[in-house]
Amino acid sequence: MKPVRKDSRALGILLVVGLALLAGVACGQTPEAKKQGALTRGEKYLKDGKVNEAIIEFRNALQIDQNFVPAIQGLGHAYAVKSWNADAFREFQRAQKLTPDSLPIATDLGRVAVQIGAWNDAEAQAALKECALAAAAARS
Repeated sequence: MKPVRKDSRALGILLVVGLALLAGVACGQTPEAKKQGALTRGEKYLKDGKVNEAIIEFRNALQIDQNFVPAIQGLGHAYAVKSWNADAFREFQRAQKLTPDSLPIATDLGRVAVQIGAWNDAEAQAALKECALAAAAARS
């Protein structure tokens, strides 16, 4: 009987050590790596048509960094796919405040503005895009 007891004690110790190592690895990721991982998963879910899962991942990234523009934009895209256009509009506006010179965000915001009938906002985004394109052409 004693050898079985030693084996089970050794197995218990190995299990505890294994769990501690697993917890250390999970907690050892930097916030940057965690938010980037959540963004990557969110983008993959969105591409695969798993919109609810994408929303969760984008929100996970935003819990780490509330100003993480790629996650804000991804969340806006996910909301737009679900036709939650008012929510998408809010997220794209938030992204644009953080990166006002981004043409992709201006395009997304203008598209959703049309969907909700915010014609003045859609027109402003179109004008912003035209100005940016003209400036880029002038630099060339």
